[in-house]
Amino acid sequence: MMFGWRDEFDYLECAACGTLQIVEIPELSRFYPPDYYSFGRLSEMRPEQLKSRIVRKLVADYFGSRRAFGKIFSNRRDWTRGLFPRLFEPVNLHITTRSRILDFGSGNGLFLLDLRWFGFQDLTGVDAFIEKDLIYSENVRVLKRNLPDIEPAFDLITAHHSIEHLTDPKVVLREFHRLLRRGKFAVIRIPVVAHAWRHYGANWVQLDAPRHIFLFTEHSFRRLAETAGFTVEKVVYDSTAFQFLGSELYLKDIPLSDKTAFNGDINNSIFPPAQFAEWESRAAALNHKQDGDQACFYLRKN
Repeated sequence: MMFGWRDEFDYLECAACGTLQIVEIPELSRFYPPDYYSFGRLSEMRPEQLKSRIVRKLVADYFGSRRAFGKIFSNRRDWTRGLFPRLFEPVNLHITTRSRILDFGSGNGLFLLDLRWFGFQDLTGVDAFIEKDLIYSENVRVLKRNLPDIEPAFDLITAHHSIEHLTDPKVVLREFHRLLRRGKFAVIRIPVVAHAWRHYGANWVQLDAPRHIFLFTEHSFRRLAETAGFTVEKVVYDSTAFQFLGSELYLKDIPLSDKTAFNGDINNSIFPPAQFAEWESRAAALNHKQDGDQACFYLRKN
């Protein structure tokens, strides 16, 4: 339904833990066309704007002693971009701008480019499905590799909505464990089987058949991470209005690719702006109850 093809797929739902699993994995290349969002070309390169000593000082303090400057930085959302530094706030990951960071399932490397913009100096991405290696600079590269081809050791591994695309996520978690230094973290964001699944069923936008092979509950992913040798330090729910927007489109048999229904502008949509505000409020309430449709898991290597 992302592209409006309307193919049908069967999923199993575990009666014990609630995990969803596709019954038969099709040939997936068709479902990752060149315009798939994570592979798309960057509309603009992230500029090298860290000329300011003040901004460098703020970032260094935030990831160093977290003194007053760092607190100012973390609270100035208008200075930040994308997931940074929100992703790094809930747990002290014990990293600095010199830490070695690996991003798994990087696509075109946008997240790494954002980190470089803020002064991080050793950034590697891994994605087996990109066309070729992407070398942005000496310290930012996305490699067309599999994890067994990567050498340890990293200070942080991130994975943003990639684990659910894997045929054997347990093996990948064990690779994360191998690649990390002891006491360091893997930060993993995934869809979570919760309210949106119970409410929308097959129209839940983050079911995303057939690209999503496994979809876990919080409980089942905790267990999986622990069997791979991790301690689950914290889970933060970060769902948004998208769980309602996409699912309501699917209920109307409208694909995400239909720009006449929604083109990214809430003022130019089949849904009124007030509806988006209500959805954001509901998402926040669900996150507070740990019942949103996506979450971030902070896994510490023992």
